[in-house]
Amino acid sequence: MFIDKCLKGLLYSLLSVVFLCNAYAQSSYLEPPDKFLLRVSEEAVSAMKKELDPAKIDLLKLNEIVKIYMLPHVDFQKMTKLTAGRHWQTATNEQKEELINLFRKKLIKTYSMALLQISPNATMSTYVNKTGIDCSNTIAKSIIKEPNGQSIQIGYRLSIAENKWKIYDVSIEGLWLVENYRSQFNKEINKSGINNLIKKLNDN
Repeated sequence: MFIDKCLKGLLYSLLSVVFLCNAYAQSSYLEPPDKFLLRVSEEAVSAMKKELDPAKIDLLKLNEIVKIYMLPHVDFQKMTKLTAGRHWQTATNEQKEELINLFRKKLIKTYSMALLQISPNATMSTYVNKTGIDCSNTIAKSIIKEPNGQSIQIGYRLSIAENKWKIYDVSIEGLWLVENYRSQFNKEINKSGINNLIKKLNDN
């Protein structure tokens, strides 16, 4: 499913990004984005090696590792707000929280499954958008190549929130998650309202 693939892209982004930006100089101290993302991936991989038995799949433990080491670096509110579009303004606080939680639950599941599928011998390369770097909306792409020759191109948007780097959108082969999900949200909300959208997302 496209959405699942897009969410997997968030994981690949965290594991593969290396790019430069001078925005961190605007604050007292903000870790450079390349060092930040390298640290995030190293912490997650280290936790997996330490806490997981390679001969046994422990999804509960893997989910906990994802929650601790991956999810704090995703801006769920911005992602959900952009996805809901104009409907975000009319949603109640309870509906907003429910939609954010649904994104979070989906991401936990997708991250965990992606961690099980990535080949340890995969190679990754990353490129910053040639038009320049805007640290409120930095666009870059990563290319992941497997030993069998298969490859996938992942684009992502990353910005600074609360003096930290956060990922808030991702694409697979040029199709952005927020844009694709927004069309689905709008269609369902226009048809039967936000509560029915939430119900459908909970059922999936």
